[in-house]
Parts: sequence; C-alpha cells; structure tokens
Amino acid sequence: MTEDAVQDMIVADDIALIRAHAERIRAAATAAGVLYWDERTMLPQAASSWRTMQRSWSAGVAHRELLDPDVIRAVDRVCDADPTHPEACALRRDIRTAQRVPAAWSERYAAATAQAWSAWSGARTEGHTIAAYFDALAEVVACARERAELLGYEHEPYDALIGEWEPGMTGAAALGMIEDVVRATADLRATAPMMDRSPLDRPVDSQSKQRFEAAIAAALGFDPERGRIVPAQRAFCISLGPHDVRLTSRFGVTDGLQALTSTMHEVGHAIYAQSFARLGVPGLLAREASVGIDESQSRLFENHVGLHPGFLRYMLECASEHLGSVVADLDPDMWVRLWHGRAGSELRVGADELDYDAHILLRTRLERMMVNGDLDVSELREGWREQSATLLEHLPAPTDQFGVLQDVHWSIGQFGYFPCYTLGNIYAAQVMQAARRAIGTLDDQLERGDTSSLRAWLDTTVYQHGRSRSAAQIMQSIGGSGNVQALTAHLETRFARA
Repeated sequence: MTEDAVQDMIVADDIALIRAHAERIRAAATAAGVLYWDERTMLPQAASSWRTMQRSWSAGVAHRELLDPDVIRAVDRVCDADPTHPEACALRRDIRTAQRVPAAWSERYAAATAQAWSAWSGARTEGHTIAAYFDALAEVVACARERAELLGYEHEPYDALIGEWEPGMTGAAALGMIEDVVRATADLRATAPMMDRSPLDRPVDSQSKQRFEAAIAAALGFDPERGRIVPAQRAFCISLGPHDVRLTSRFGVTDGLQALTSTMHEVGHAIYAQSFARLGVPGLLAREASVGIDESQSRLFENHVGLHPGFLRYMLECASEHLGSVVADLDPDMWVRLWHGRAGSELRVGADELDYDAHILLRTRLERMMVNGDLDVSELREGWREQSATLLEHLPAPTDQFGVLQDVHWSIGQFGYFPCYTLGNIYAAQVMQAARRAIGTLDDQLERGDTSSLRAWLDTTVYQHGRSRSAAQIMQSIGGSGNVQALTAHLETRFARA
C-alpha cells in the first residue's frame, strides 16, 4: 500500500471519528435544549433554582465534549489534508471558540441566564419588582463582556458578540444598516395612517383557533410529523433533534387573531430547521448559515408569504372554515387591509413591518452601549425612555411590561441578536425578489395557498448548504446586494396598497 493510500485511510478514519463525535456533541446540546424547552413551557416557578443547576451542569458537559483531545487531533489532520473540508472546518471553528472560552464560563453563564430569565418572568408578573431582574441582568451583562474579551475583537466588545450570531458582521456595520432602513422609511412612517385593526381582536375559541393555525402552518410548509406546536406565553422555535422541531404559539393564551403573525414567524424558523434532515445535510452542518439568514426565513414566511395579498385571501377561506361567524362579515379586500394596516403597537412583537425596524434600532443601541460599558444596567430604564421618545414618538411605554421588560432576549444572554431581525428583513426582501425571478408564477401559487415551488427553490439556494456557506455567500448566489433597497421598496408597496 502506498504512503498516499495509507494517508487516505487515516483521514477517512478521522472523518468517521469526527462525525461520530459530532453526534455526541449534538446530543448534549439538544439535551440542554430539552431543559430550555421545558423551562419555557412547563417549569413551575418554585423549581427555577434546581433548573439553574441542571442547565449549568449540562452546559459544562457540552463544552467539555468539544475539547476531546483525540477529536481535536483528528480535526487537525483532516484540515491539513483538505483545508476546505466543510465538516472538519465547521468543527474546528467550534473547537477554537471553546478553547477561548473555558467551561467555567459556560457554567456561570448558564446559571446567570437561568436566574435572569426567572427574574424577568417574575418581574412581568404582578406583585414582583423589577429590581431583582436588574440585579440578575447585571450578572448576564458581566458574562457577556467577559465572553467578548475571551473571544477578542478589533474595534469594540460588541463586535465579538454580534459576530457569533452573524459571522463577519460588526456592531457599527449592523447599526448603520438598521439606521439606513429607519431613515429610508421615515417619510412613509410620518404619512402612513394608523388603522383600526380591532376586528382581528375578536374573541376566538382556543380550540378553533388552534385548528386554524395548524392549517395555516401546514400550508406554509410545517411538517407536523417532525415537529410540534404548543401554546405558551411567548412564541419561540427550538430544534431538539433531526426530526424534532418544536414551536410555541399564543393560540392558547391570547384571544383574537393578531398573534397569528408570530406563529407564522416561528413556522418560518421551523421550515428551515426541518429541512436539514429531509435534505440529508450532515449533522455538523445542519444549522442555519447565520442568525440573519435564519431570521430571513421567519420574516419571509411571516411577511412576504403569510401576509402576501393572495395568501391572505386563501387564509380567509381557511378562517371561514374553522372560525365561522368570527370572520363572516369580512370580505377579502377588508381582510387584506386589516393585516396590512399600520398597527402602531408599543410592543415589538405586535409592530407592523413599517415600525418594526425602529424597535430593533432602539434595542440595538441600548445593548451595544451595555456591552461596551457605556450604559449601566441600572440606567437601562431611563435609556429606554430616551431612545423610545426619539424613535417611537407615537408609541409610549405606559409600564415596564411595555418597555424594558417586553423582550426576553437580554435575560437569556442574547446580546448581538437583535440586529439580526433587521438583517433578516433585508435578506428576506432580497430572497423574495430572487424567488419571483426564478418562479414566474409565484404570486399565483400563493393565491392558492401553494408554497411548494418556493420551498423547493429555497431547498437548493439556501437550505441544502446548512452552515457550509456564509450569509454573504448565500445572498451573493441569489443575486442579493448589500443595500436596503429591496426592503424599502417592499414596504412602500405594501403600505401604499394598505
């Protein structure tokens, strides 16, 4: 046997070792995800301290799994033999991050976020104060700053954190793009009238609403055999395994229909997550290319598909079937106008597309200042009021529940995540433009509630690559650009129509 043949055998054995170990890493991560899912849906308040210990322990296990010396040597040999091997390169990136950030930090962070989430949840409940949340959040911010120092950065600590969600992105660049969107739509926001959307707030039987939302989720492309939708106070999506993608909906909690948009948002995440196993994407690559790309899919299926005028007319037919008299007096044109009308919500999750990015700009400015040390957690409430007075003039925050407490992200340590929502909006508008070019009859198909051609196109352009391609590579491959024109054109068309 030649020396090259022996080397090929060694590398093949290393690849097999890498893939087997990757499954153990994935199992550890998804086991931690099960704890998180349970915490967000079922955990009794009194059990929060025990869950804190469980999550801290599981975070340490997952971290140590990444640093197995035999696997590190195998990854180095494969990368030396093939510097472009996608699975080995992906695992090497994960290992290098884990080498910079010790297990003790992971355990401390897991405990801090578990405590902060419990304090945040308590602060949103009558009878609890916000002081305990701010105390817990201060520890999470301290962890975030420490992680930034461990990872390293060129310009500011915030760069290290946003770069984990959106590789290659910096705080200044992301902030600039969000400001571009808000600036480009300023005139439209100043002139677009508010609309009375109260017909969408009519009480709806929760069981009927659940069946209606399940029908819409199926039409969008959610596979109920490989996922679940359950009621919860907050909508979110999580992948707990190759064929186990779960999301929550507010259909069991909130009367009316307006929460449907949040369900469609989470369905977009789920469609992306469910695609990896269906397309046979290797486990090490079976993740989103970036959070901005992930959010582009949720915003695509929420706004460009779910709120497409044709799909809305199909949705009304489904609503008539499942909800009957609740929508009996709404004709298709009124139904579309209601969903496209400017809502003016003081809540980000209730904001229409026109106001949404101003909400993101507010949060991005505040979290960037906290991470960079320019804003203390004790000053957060006042900072929120100052920013909202400038950015959301017509959207006052009468209570902390409508202000600094409305989002869960900071309590669970997701600093650098908020900009990805606007990046997702920017990417989604460009993806929809490209899809229309590729599928000439797309608008007609959506009128029939048919998303199959769109999803097949997404399979080949986005989903099959997993994280082997960057966000920039994916957008470049579909003819996307680095500007916000596609998004602003979409908003001008939609709100002119409304």
